[in-house]
Amino acid sequence: MIGASTAGAVVVSGIGVVIDGRPLLADVDLTVRAGEVLALVGPNGAGKSTLLRAIAGDLAHSGTIAIDGVRTGGEAPLATARRRAVLEQDTAVAFGFRVGEVVRMGRAPWRGTRRAVDDDTVVARVLDQVELADRIDQAFPSLSGGESARASFARVLAQSTPVLLLDEPTAALDLRHQEAVLAVARAHARAGGAVVVVLHDLSLAGAYADRVAMLASGRIVADGTPTDVLTADRIGAVYRHPVTVVPDPNTGTPVVVPSRTVQEASS
Repeated sequence: MIGASTAGAVVVSGIGVVIDGRPLLADVDLTVRAGEVLALVGPNGAGKSTLLRAIAGDLAHSGTIAIDGVRTGGEAPLATARRRAVLEQDTAVAFGFRVGEVVRMGRAPWRGTRRAVDDDTVVARVLDQVELADRIDQAFPSLSGGESARASFARVLAQSTPVLLLDEPTAALDLRHQEAVLAVARAHARAGGAVVVVLHDLSLAGAYADRVAMLASGRIVADGTPTDVLTADRIGAVYRHPVTVVPDPNTGTPVVVPSRTVQEASS
């Protein structure tokens, strides 16, 4: 089991973020428990990535955030890096590192500890999880966009933290690898960890999240099960586009279908 607090792996209380005089988040309260995948959804500019960065401790904010019972900013950065791992949207690597070297960077918080002996095993395991074991010696800049995204996800997994904070981990991936990455995130939670993931694909959020928090204009407008949150009326109002929501025939989870106007083919 992964050692995350059962009371709340992530507890956000009254968070506000203001940048250059512009409020990006206001009065956000959120609790993510161990064993849970929470999806953050909402239109562009709603505050999803800002909230994730605040939870990670990378943005100044009002209110309080605690990860595994420890308030952010209340411990050394190295200790925080052993509690949470962050996948940002930008996964570029400036130098010509090999894939295995990039993934091994995730093991840095454990350098000099007894857990460092597991480095080789962990790197091999996570590369296998993201189906890049055969690319371990390939130059990272030579990977495709989807492959580099999966390698960056492997780096986050290699950090071996109870809490994973993932910002659009499926954005560059094909259908199969979208499903595979979120299945790995789901397995991390099932093992006792906690996952907060920003997703634009509402059907993926419905399929893999235990809870969905929908943001709009820097506030949480709904927080609950995928079925409760992902309704056609709410999505249509928040995203300002009509949708149909139908249950997946195999799982019953909500599938969101945008309404489209059929264009007549010109003769």
